[in-house]
Amino acid sequence: MILEKINFRESVKRRYKEQRARAENIRRECVNKEIALDCPGLESVNRNKTDYHEIIWMVTDFKVKSQNRKWIPLGHCDENLACNRHRDIASFDQRIQIRNPVRGTLFVKQLILHDQLTYKCEIYRGTNRGPLVVSIINVKSSKNCLSTTAGESLDLSQPFRGTFPKETVEDMLWYRILKDRPKEKVAYCNPSLPCILETCNSSCPEYLTRLKTDGMSIILTDVKQADSGLEFQCEMYPETANGNTRVYIIRINDIVPRAAVGYVNGTIATSTNKTRGTATPTTNNRHNTGCYSTQNSWLLALIVAISLVIAPYGIS
Repeated sequence: MILEKINFRESVKRRYKEQRARAENIRRECVNKEIALDCPGLESVNRNKTDYHEIIWMVTDFKVKSQNRKWIPLGHCDENLACNRHRDIASFDQRIQIRNPVRGTLFVKQLILHDQLTYKCEIYRGTNRGPLVVSIINVKSSKNCLSTTAGESLDLSQPFRGTFPKETVEDMLWYRILKDRPKEKVAYCNPSLPCILETCNSSCPEYLTRLKTDGMSIILTDVKQADSGLEFQCEMYPETANGNTRVYIIRINDIVPRAAVGYVNGTIATSTNKTRGTATPTTNNRHNTGCYSTQNSWLLALIVAISLVIAPYGIS
């Protein structure tokens, strides 16, 4: 009896460790955003100049236990890295979009928020042999990606705004996510009080000084292209004890350059050149050689022509 209890505890510990290891080995990406999955074993195979016959990409549901998993082929590449995708991917066509792999790299877009899938890349040496290398990649579409134009304001609460009554929320905490460091709190919100931003000292990042509040929303003002890649986490705690805590991860993804405005041949022109700042029309006439100088030239020519016509009549 005692031995059975010990074995049971050991099995529980083992399962816990396996679940924890799997959870830590998850690639978190944006929903509805195409990502590139490199086959991890391909680099070592090429480095060692090992001959291989085929590369096969497959997918399965992360939540299904290993012994019950059914792997669905997504695409394959031959020894020359000429690749094709599979058209029939069963029920996964409602969860992902894929296109032809390129030189062994799979391109996939996960369509459902918080969906968690496991991808497998197998490299085969020959048709009658087992896989030479097997690589596993776990991907969870847990991030909400936002895009905007440089100079605009961005409401970080867009992904969940209007999805539930604010009266059902007791507390809301905002954090900024840092690489290789614990997350840091940036704001606290409560339905009965305006959001309160954390005090920003002289060493805090510049973008934190551009955070503003609007009710229970956090706004990043005057967005800059350098803000691309910033990540925030919002944790909502329910008013009732039996409610579920909601967690949202928000990533600032694409920042479109502000359209540059200027005069070209007397007309207003706009561009989105990423390497140039915003250009504004010149208001000083001494430096504006556009439409004003052209109009003056035509006016002078017209006066001369009229003078030549009326001169024979003695009109002045």
